Amino acid sequence: MDRLNFKKLLPGIVSIIIIAGMAVQSFATNVDMAAFVKKDKYMTKYYELDWRIDDIEQTLERLYKFTCTNVRSFGGAYNHAQEDYLFSQNSYQQTYHWSGSPVADLSEEGYLRVAPNDIIHWFGNHKKTDRFVKKVPASLLRWRDGVELYPNTTVRTVVTRTSPSGATASQRSTYTIELVMGPFKKFPHITTGAGSMASTIFVGDGFINSARNYRLAVYYAYDKDTEPTSWTAMSTGELNFSAADVGNGNFPASLQKKITMEDIEEVSYSGDYKKALVTPAHLYPITAFSTDLSNYDKLWIRGYVNAGAVANMEGVDFKTLTITSWNYNK
Repeated sequence: MDRLNFKKLLPGIVSIIIIAGMAVQSFATNVDMAAFVKKDKYMTKYYELDWRIDDIEQTLERLYKFTCTNVRSFGGAYNHAQEDYLFSQNSYQQTYHWSGSPVADLSEEGYLRVAPNDIIHWFGNHKKTDRFVKKVPASLLRWRDGVELYPNTTVRTVVTRTSPSGATASQRSTYTIELVMGPFKKFPHITTGAGSMASTIFVGDGFINSARNYRLAVYYAYDKDTEPTSWTAMSTGELNFSAADVGNGNFPASLQKKITMEDIEEVSYSGDYKKALVTPAHLYPITAFSTDLSNYDKLWIRGYVNAGAVANMEGVDFKTLTITSWNYNK
């Protein structure tokens, strides 16, 4: 066998080395490392997109049940402030000819009764608790300085409505309100309250319904990847929803938003998500938190109140919530 001629192989080896060097140099100089997206940013967008897919299904669910013209026209309302309330009872004692205020009754699975409040109650034996839910990615909201989110951080609101059971006209439904937020990487210590806009925690930008004038007691949990099943109550600390002009100067600077012509056009041609550019729901502490939550990782915060028996749940647009207790997904 002939011996290999190293002198003949040398040019080929050198050529391979040169080509490899050029490739390495090209990779080092031409690849824009900034083009790689950080995992948290990618996952945040992933959860937002996943939520939007689910929200389309839930919108169809709500459309089927509540927002067709014939049903929505029975919103139980007589002025624009209550025009979207399906359960608003102007008078819970009796029906007046000048204010009939029809309401929707969901106490029987698969059926919808629409009539004035006292007529529905004469049926009797229709006590039932209905559950209305809305959950959105926290990244869609505007947060105060110092709040750090995980890609999967969410804000969930739940309103329950228990219809009365007796066969008398003068009865009112009872309500509870729950707000669950988390998990948070960081959450600043709330040392002041009663500041409303000045101490705002988040601005909803149309994604969150408010339930105004109700004081939510505060609970918390931490080191939890998923929503906790048990909570620790704060000795002091209350939350409240309110609404205000998005351009109001009393908001902290980080939460103020200048309305552009594009925003106005979006409001004109799009759906519920953009309505609150003018009057967004915002959450603020009524009283300072007794517990410093700033050192906790994977923190969850819960606000809860039993609102009791009321004629209507002020500030809750029920048609934007998904009811999971009546004819669900059918």
